Amino acid sequence: MTAIDHQYFPHIIDVIFDTAPPASLAVMARACREWRDCVLSRFHHVQDVRIEQVDGAIQTVFYIPTKSNEGVYYNHVGLTPNCLGLLAGCKILDITEDPSRRTIRELPNLDTVRYHFDWQAYTAISARQIVCAGHIYPIMEFDPTVKRLVIHSGGSSDYFYSNTYPDLCGLTSLEELVLLFEDVLSCLEDFDYTEDELAEYSDEDLSPDLDCPLWLLSTVEDVIHAGLEQGAKVLLVGTELWNTYAFGALKRGLMRTYDIELTSADDGVTLMTVDGYRELVGEKEWEIETNFGSVVFSP
Repeated sequence: MTAIDHQYFPHIIDVIFDTAPPASLAVMARACREWRDCVLSRFHHVQDVRIEQVDGAIQTVFYIPTKSNEGVYYNHVGLTPNCLGLLAGCKILDITEDPSRRTIRELPNLDTVRYHFDWQAYTAISARQIVCAGHIYPIMEFDPTVKRLVIHSGGSSDYFYSNTYPDLCGLTSLEELVLLFEDVLSCLEDFDYTEDELAEYSDEDLSPDLDCPLWLLSTVEDVIHAGLEQGAKVLLVGTELWNTYAFGALKRGLMRTYDIELTSADDGVTLMTVDGYRELVGEKEWEIETNFGSVVFSP
């Protein structure tokens, strides 16, 4: 690949990169390494990749989130088969619609998938990391590529939801499970069950209810157990924001149901504060895991 000295090119080149159609970008990407990197960076973060028939031809269509002074807007893009190489630049995929409509085969360098909604079915995705907004469902389909699973709760995702036991047996290479409670969930704010009151309840008494604190804590227990069953390290972030009753109930529930000592490192669960975790992962990763309305730019 040749090199081009860009100091002799006017700044209008940047405008061309921003406005050129995919076919032109594909040609420009073959000009030199710098242009290739510039073109691929425009596909770093995409949303809802799927295959559709457009004007009688098959295209891979998706949206590219773009930040402007007025906020975030979404550019609709359609790629013909000879332009699919542009998606080699995609590192982050947002899923906001029915997963049965999407395809991810054209994303060879995908790193992170973010699920914005309560997904009912899981399709194996060749990505290192899955990030979910306040929900988790069983992942039974074999997917050996996922190393890290993050479930974020807080902000607009003021819930922690699974309508059944969150079996993660499909994630055979899972190394780390992060339960990230950025804020105190509203149903836990006034949690004041005593130990005697908690003893009156069992899991059989509970049914899925986003406003029921005992059901939420039972779900957290199940997710922690599911991660440990896969041999993953579990990182529980943000419980310092809970009151002592809520945290105590979680500890007792884990010990009673799964014989897991929450404060014992030997049991594979590590507690971390929100600030400590944010410092650990860095601002860019924090933005990816907590701000589902953000636009993530290529480094």
